[in-house]
Amino acid sequence: MNDLTYQARYEARRSCVLDHIYDHLDEPLDIDRLAEIACLSPYHWHQIYQAMYGETIAATVRRLRLHRVGGYLANGSMPISEIA
Repeated sequence: MNDLTYQARYEARRSCVLDHIYDHLDEPLDIDRLAEIACLSPYHWHQIYQAMYGETIAATVRRLRLHRVGGYLANGSMPISEIA
């Protein structure tokens, strides 16, 4: 199997994991569950994800949460205490 095939498979797994993250962004997300969705061990998933995307899965979750909060602050009428 060539590298392109592996990359395509990892990209498909990443897509499934990101769908789960977006659907559950308000809930605790742990590496074990995300690795299970990717059908890889937590260690392997962490290594592959960080190598391919330049950040850890935890950093991705944090970035997505901050991005959403920034949108609420900039465009919403929710009180800051509720956003927090």
